[in-house]
Amino acid sequence: MTPLSILAFVLDWAFLVFSVFGALAFYQACIDEIKLCWSFKSYLGLVIFASMLFFGYDL
Repeated sequence: MTPLSILAFVLDWAFLVFSVFGALAFYQACIDEIKLCWSFKSYLGLVIFASMLFFGYDL
């Protein structure tokens, strides 16, 4: 493995982990209090999660 492929692998997994946690934070905010759904943090998590689904993720 080249250093570039190792970096890509690490970034892929970091992106996956942050996307999952972002989605969980979004849904938890929705469950706790509806108006929190529109907070920047939960909205950002949803955008990251949606972009992961849109571009596809190969495990």
